[in-house]
This record gives sequence, structure tokens and C-alpha cells, in this order.
Amino acid sequence: TILHMALGESLFDLCPKKILRAYEKIMFSGLFKLINSEAKAFRNNESVVYKCHSDFALTVLTDTTERSPTFGLAPFENLNYASEPNSFNHLEILGYSNNEKAWFDLLSRTPRELQWPNLEGKSSMETLLGFSIFENHSRNSPVTTHYFSIKKENSIILELEGNELKIKTDELNYLEECILLKMVLNLYSTCLMGVLGRFESNIMTWVRASNFKLIDRTIRYASLILRQQEIEVSYEALASRLFALEVSESESLVEKLVLEYL
Repeated sequence: TILHMALGESLFDLCPKKILRAYEKIMFSGLFKLINSEAKAFRNNESVVYKCHSDFALTVLTDTTERSPTFGLAPFENLNYASEPNSFNHLEILGYSNNEKAWFDLLSRTPRELQWPNLEGKSSMETLLGFSIFENHSRNSPVTTHYFSIKKENSIILELEGNELKIKTDELNYLEECILLKMVLNLYSTCLMGVLGRFESNIMTWVRASNFKLIDRTIRYASLILRQQEIEVSYEALASRLFALEVSESESLVEKLVLEYL
């Protein structure tokens, strides 16, 4: 059941058997201790920085940055914009002291910038390098920080505040290790956001309407919750009301939209 939650039905069926065998051997009681530690840090307005082995940097970056649009967390702060608050999560790649080198190795190539006028420099190389991912980099303002370690030894080892989870990867090649780790992180992030009350049933109530896909998702989720209350509102009416709303970082946009009709 847990594996289906993490992967979805079709990916579950396609997943190589040796990855599934490795997944089934994981002692998930250790994962839940990690979840409780990170949830406690969030409630205390502290920060959790993922310090990971370079082999897993792209996998960890993908998972932690997805928490922003999906669950309403502040995105990674950019040092070029001093007014931005520290994000709850950030990334440091172990063994790197140079940001350009860290980004090059993460992507296995030089990053490509987009200098389109309508982007106003948001996808320039300067902006990209403002996201510092090398080890022990500075941040915008002082904040109590906890470090979530992801190491590669004979196993993949996840550790936070003395709580540890070992993922055995004896039979796996590098790609399979990354797939297995992403499966674990998918489950971990979903459960963490559930503990923090960032979704209800299968509805991501804290989704950020930051692009057309997520605007549509926000409207559909609000509509679903309203129908559960036997309230019918057209898609067009919800869209119009959505664009008139102002929402802070501490509010759920879906819930706020729903409250407009209750």
C-alpha cells in the first residue's frame, strides 16, 4: 500500500523487481522518526538543510524544490535578492566549496540560461548562481538550522537529529539507487506534508497557483471540496474569484477560495 502511494499504479507495475525487493526491506519505522524531527523544526520556524552526497544531488534537489509549488513552502532563497526570507529547506552538496562547480556537476554540463525579455532575468546565469548549493554556504539571515544528511556508503544513509534510516542497495546500479531514493523521498515528503496538515485526503490544499497547471488544480480542488458540501460553483466563477484573492505564505489558497462560498 505504501509503495502504491509513492509510485502510483502504473509505475509500480513497471518498477524492476530488484528495486522493489530493496524497497520492501526498508525499515520504515526509522523514516517516521525522521519525519517527526523535520516536522518539529518546521513548527519551530527553523530550517532543515539537506546535505547530500553528490551522486544524489539532482534527486534530492528535485524532491525538496517540489515542496514549494505542491505544498506551499517558501522556495529556496536566492542570495541575489536579500529581501527574500530563508526557506525552510535548502540543499548543500557535500565536498563542494564552489557554486559554479556544484551546479556543473549536478547537471553534468554547464547550466544554460534563458535571457528572454519577459523573464526579466529570472532565468539568467546570475540568478541561477544566486541559489547557493555548495557546502556551508551563507544564507540571507540567521536561522536555527538542522542538517539532514544523505550519505553513500555500503548503503544510502539518511540521518537527522540522531535518527537514521539505512537503505540497502547491494544489488542496484547507480540509476536504480537514484530511483529507489526518489521513491523513499516521495513517500517521506508526502507523509511530512500530511503531518503538517498540507493536504486533505488526496487534495493538495496548500498548492500554489504559480502556473496554468496549478491554477487549474487549485480551481478543481476547491470545486471538489465545495461539492462535498453540496455547493455547486462553476469553474469560471471559481477562476474569477481566485484571481481576486490575496493570500499570504501562511494561508492555504484552496481553503481560502472554498471559504468564499461557505
